[in-house]
Amino acid sequence: MFSNVSPNNFKEWYNYPIFLVDSDVLIDIAKNGKSKIVSEKLLENKAILLYSVTSIMEIGFGSSNTIDPAEISMYRYLYSASKMVNRNLCVTDFRSDCHRNLHKYIGQWIAVIPDIHNWFAAKQALITCLTDRPKKIENAKQLQIDFLLTCAAWNARALIWSNNIKHHLLANYYVNFKICNPNHNKSNPNLSKQIAQMMPPIIDSDLMQRIIKRESFNIYSELKKKMKDRKIIEILSIAEQLN
Repeated sequence: MFSNVSPNNFKEWYNYPIFLVDSDVLIDIAKNGKSKIVSEKLLENKAILLYSVTSIMEIGFGSSNTIDPAEISMYRYLYSASKMVNRNLCVTDFRSDCHRNLHKYIGQWIAVIPDIHNWFAAKQALITCLTDRPKKIENAKQLQIDFLLTCAAWNARALIWSNNIKHHLLANYYVNFKICNPNHNKSNPNLSKQIAQMMPPIIDSDLMQRIIKRESFNIYSELKKKMKDRKIIEILSIAEQLN
């Protein structure tokens, strides 16, 4: 599926296409948006589509007279499917079982539960982000789930499919910053390159359509066009050149 997408530094993680689908994409699928057609094509191409059980809280949230009926149907479906299909695998159990029994998961929607260490890592990365960027504190609640999904995807060796690229790239940066620089050594001259080497792309529905069509493009170049943050653009520029 990624044969025409460059660079290939992230492909060694993803021997088969696994995507952790964000709530905004699930909502678009519920409303018959472009994401629905993309999801059907992905499953036809033997992709594995994960969703976090946290999406049940995010989809169709509000007073009963304002919630879109399509979102109600979606979160009820996700709830029912998670009970019947896989008994709510934690992320680590999914990853280990998927390597042994890939045939069970190909072409399926799978519910996963972020592990306790995903929650802990997300909190630590978010605290680092808010310390580095005090203006983001007003968005802290909104960022919590995005950071959690980033950690869960990293653990599951899945790519995040989200139309909220900015938040997830921010989360990706700080999660990898914590991994590459646990002691906050700002004098490390290779830190940016180390982060870039571990920085998997975030894919939105537009990019996913192009991947399915087998278009040739550099995915980090495309992500740079969607960002204004200088620090993230610097990392994407390095990742753009990696082979």
